[in-house]
Amino acid sequence: ISKWHEVAANNNPGMANPCKTQLVRDTLAGLRRQNKRQVVKARPLLVEQIEQILQGLDMETRRGLRDKAVLLLGWCGAMRRSELANLTWSQIKFMPEGLQITITQAKTDRQGEGQTIGVPYQAKAQLCAVRAILDWAKVCAADTQSDLPVFTRISHNGNYTRTALSGQAVGNIVNACAARVG
Repeated sequence: ISKWHEVAANNNPGMANPCKTQLVRDTLAGLRRQNKRQVVKARPLLVEQIEQILQGLDMETRRGLRDKAVLLLGWCGAMRRSELANLTWSQIKFMPEGLQITITQAKTDRQGEGQTIGVPYQAKAQLCAVRAILDWAKVCAADTQSDLPVFTRISHNGNYTRTALSGQAVGNIVNACAARVG
């Protein structure tokens, strides 16, 4: 309807678009609040499931090390796939206690203030996101002060690239790793 009014205004310059009025915008906002849709969320992974998924990874390959880092950092840091995909090395601060990660683009951060999360070392080395990130940094010879993406594509022949993963690719990694172990 709004588009129709815009087109009609081209032929009749004095015609106003009623969809731009505060009354119409408030009415539509109220309708959106009333007609909430049920959001279907994925079930969270439990420790046993993460351990099972990690056992299915080939830790002798770059892909296996990257996937482990993606899984553990996302799980330990409670991060969204888009946050993992947008993460750069300069956003990670290595500390004696673990990692301090500054999230600059978050879905829930409407004002763009950023958010800092801590990811501590885990007692169980197999489930430690900090160790997984350190292993991944060694493999890809990362300059941890750079604005290069943390999680990147791996070419078909197993070589590291500098092309960042997308949020969809992070989701595909999680799904593929989980499907591999059933």
